Amino acid sequence: MWGRTDWYILQCKECDYVFAQTDDTWSEAYSHHDEDGQEHYELEHMYDYWPALSKRDKPEWIGDNSISGVKDVDALHTAMMELYGALNSNLPMLSAIGIRTCFDVASELLEVDPALTFVEKLDALMEAKHIREVDRKRLEVAVEAGNASAHRGWKPTANDLATTMTILEHFIFDAFVQPNRRKKLDEDALKMKGTVPPKPFRRKK
Repeated sequence: MWGRTDWYILQCKECDYVFAQTDDTWSEAYSHHDEDGQEHYELEHMYDYWPALSKRDKPEWIGDNSISGVKDVDALHTAMMELYGALNSNLPMLSAIGIRTCFDVASELLEVDPALTFVEKLDALMEAKHIREVDRKRLEVAVEAGNASAHRGWKPTANDLATTMTILEHFIFDAFVQPNRRKKLDEDALKMKGTVPPKPFRRKK
């Protein structure tokens, strides 16, 4: 038996991005097929990349250094960035746990007592009108997935992670980004109101 790893330095023709690729082959990992009455064997190749290729694009409102336009959420931004790192590194169980962690961090930033149980946190978020009933049901699924990975060793599929990530991103956008954008739009509208000339006064005949 033998194994081999070939390393390559690659560069994208479009953006000049440089990254490393490994190509792993092993004498016992192959596929075969019949062609013209003869058996043909072909080695299977396992490719990996560094830095890891992105498995999920970050939303436009999550920058490299902050969540767009939202102040004092450094802990949440850090947790989210580590979560995307776990996703890109093909770590599904850690990603599921990271989703649960991001929910906990976000809840605390929304002034929910971190000592509460998960169900109690959802109750508090609903009472404060940060989420609706439909959001609660979705978050229950996403966070319980993280609990299953943390406590029962459950390994989610790529589709499972895609669904739970969408739920988490929707929650964070609605709770932090959207209110901030509404506030900014209200402020801009108020400033504009001061520059718009009033309707001229006309005397009644």
